[in-house]
Amino acid sequence: MSHTSKDSVVEQINKAQLIKQPWKHWTVRDILPADIITQLHKDNHFDEWPDSSEKNSLFITTSFDGSAAKYTGYRYYFKKDTQSQAALQLVDIFTDSKIVKALSSLTGTNLNNTFLKSCYSRERNGWTLHKHDDHPSTCKLTMIVYLPTEEVPEDNEMGTSLYNQDLTLHHRETYAYNFGSMFVPCSKRFRKTLHGFDGTIIGDRRFVLFQYLTCDGIDMNNPKIPYKYDGVLKRNLLQQTAELGQSDTIETLWKVNE
Repeated sequence: MSHTSKDSVVEQINKAQLIKQPWKHWTVRDILPADIITQLHKDNHFDEWPDSSEKNSLFITTSFDGSAAKYTGYRYYFKKDTQSQAALQLVDIFTDSKIVKALSSLTGTNLNNTFLKSCYSRERNGWTLHKHDDHPSTCKLTMIVYLPTEEVPEDNEMGTSLYNQDLTLHHRETYAYNFGSMFVPCSKRFRKTLHGFDGTIIGDRRFVLFQYLTCDGIDMNNPKIPYKYDGVLKRNLLQQTAELGQSDTIETLWKVNE
């Protein structure tokens, strides 16, 4: 990845706009290089939706409700054995010390000793995601960048839903090409970063998700960051996952350069 491309990413991060309601987050435009976006879509092209039970090195499918019948989306995690050059380029960018420093400076959160976990998501109508706050004990920063492949109406409901502390909808983020938002997960009283998705999807909904993760006592050479319950509404699937002690492992975690 050229220095010019990374400098451009830093420039856009520095232009990010702080939004204080319903809780502190930042919005950013044109953060990803256009050529990488184009290649990322090509790497994740398919004519038929993958089977809900299929899990391989290219993508992990899930319905988030434990039901194979209600399959409405997939997430392609950027794993160590990925064949996607676009995914590797994005990992190179967002683990780079300049980008990490810019994100830390903008958000005021320390991203030293963190690991990047990232995925490309494609979802279709019927998809919903519960209200949650992104594992504040292990997730230090979350960023989502929307990547629609077709023109969408300005009044669409495809952006992430942001909620007030009483769980009512405050607004939906702008779902537009190369438009992103980021926040520092928080579960403190009156400051919970409650978000999810409850909108209507036109065509399909696409984005890249970046999360910077860490955990006390982590083995830096063989990282394992535990999944933890991250919602305000109880869901059996999430609780079962936590009880099983599952975790993000070295396959999906990329060490940031400091």
